[in-house]
Amino acid sequence: MKETDEIDIKIKIANQEVKLRQPLSNQNFIRDVESRVEELWRTWRARFPQLSESRILAMMVYQYASFYMQQGVRFDSAEKAVRDASDMLARALVATGNP
Repeated sequence: MKETDEIDIKIKIANQEVKLRQPLSNQNFIRDVESRVEELWRTWRARFPQLSESRILAMMVYQYASFYMQQGVRFDSAEKAVRDASDMLARALVATGNP
């Protein structure tokens, strides 16, 4: 089996089974994600026993969506910084006669 071959993977999140079809090379990443989400699930279920599973899932969805969107903002900012630095270096090279 090649790393690019797709496999069926079953993961369990919040007592729910989720079936995925992913490249074999993603298996360790998927298992790591599953483990971290399950860890948060168990932690919050213990911390907030009065809340329903649906409420905790909603909180988790918000938490992960917030992280995801923050990463997008950071990526855009880093991309702009790299573009600005590249432009500055290009101008410096032109100014020194080395285009």
